Amino acid sequence: MNLRHFSLLDELIEHYISTGQPISSGYLAGVHNPCVSPATVRNIMAELEEEGYLEKPHTSAGRIPSEKGYQAYVKSLGMTSLSPKLAQEIAHRIPSMNRENLKAVAQYIAENTGEMIYIAFGRNDTYYTGLSHLVSKPEFCKQELLADITGLIDHLDRVLEEVLNDEKDDVSVYIGSQSCFGPACSTLVMRYTLNDMVCLLGILGPMRMNYSLNKAFLEETRSIINT
Repeated sequence: MNLRHFSLLDELIEHYISTGQPISSGYLAGVHNPCVSPATVRNIMAELEEEGYLEKPHTSAGRIPSEKGYQAYVKSLGMTSLSPKLAQEIAHRIPSMNRENLKAVAQYIAENTGEMIYIAFGRNDTYYTGLSHLVSKPEFCKQELLADITGLIDHLDRVLEEVLNDEKDDVSVYIGSQSCFGPACSTLVMRYTLNDMVCLLGILGPMRMNYSLNKAFLEETRSIINT
């Protein structure tokens, strides 16, 4: 992809994240760049679909991001940051590193992202909050899919074993088929140490999530913990 393709893909994904509605070439041409013709936008979208970055839902003429499209979008995000107010609120909830303070941070992040937040205090010791946010997402309105994801959450300690074994130190993003929660989900994970024990703080939601904001919350939390 060239820069124009990347720019248009980012624009489409951000609109889809905020609206949940498939995006047409005509709509995207109107909001993307008045110097780019609708025909050019239509051709670029067709190329992005052919390359696997976009998909066409059966019931719509518009396009939505594919798993590959989200992966390209997340790679282009780079470092993200929170507003000073949100950063101060997180710092206020971690005056010291202990389980209750970390749970308070998880609850705050859940309230401000609208996602489910989970913590693994080592193996076989997990906590989560914001499940109601997750199950209310339109992506999980199908009973079978909802049963699958809640079944995995019921066995959260087992599900997170593989992630605990990963030695990455930064915030990791697992999208769709990469996610231990199944192909309909994405999860962002940060690792930290508590009492010489490797722990996780993660955000779980559908692939249509606000990656920039969610990543910023975890990066800020990680920065405060490591200070």
